[in-house]
Amino acid sequence: MDSKEEKKLAAEFEWLKKISEVSETPEAPPKEFKKILEEMERRCIRPKIRNELKNYHCGDD
Repeated sequence: MDSKEEKKLAAEFEWLKKISEVSETPEAPPKEFKKILEEMERRCIRPKIRNELKNYHCGDD
């Protein structure tokens, strides 16, 4: 990567950083997260983070 590309990426990063500091994340509608988890369970989809936490804790023994 040349210095021109690095400067462009640095400028983009700074812009994104400024935007993220002032923007607010809207809250999800009530009970939406629970509905999503129930649908994932119905489809036998296991959230990846659960597997990662399980592996993390299994290594603590």
